[in-house]
Amino acid sequence: GLVRAIQETVTSCSVSNDGVSVALNTSQGSVVVINTLTMARIREVKNCHHLPGTALCFTSAGDTLVSASMDKSYVLIPVDATIEPEASHGCVQGVVRLLVQMVAVVLIAHLVTYS
Repeated sequence: GLVRAIQETVTSCSVSNDGVSVALNTSQGSVVVINTLTMARIREVKNCHHLPGTALCFTSAGDTLVSASMDKSYVLIPVDATIEPEASHGCVQGVVRLLVQMVAVVLIAHLVTYS
């Protein structure tokens, strides 16, 4: 199962709104997405960060992940493995973008949940 799928230390995780996917940040800076129904690895992006990942968040649609790291970078990762992730964004500009996007995700999730 999951233990065999991940050979690195998991540093953060996120579950999609529908519960079908779980995303994991690792100590090696990789992101792994697993289908919770089949335990199949949906996506793996190695070395998207130079330091361990510290935060993950699915968009409300569940098609994209935002992954943040101790190296002060963040990456937008499409869950669909056929689409390449955006380049890493770093430093203050990256932190501001990440915060704005995370606030937007939380607001959208709140609106969807309570409407």
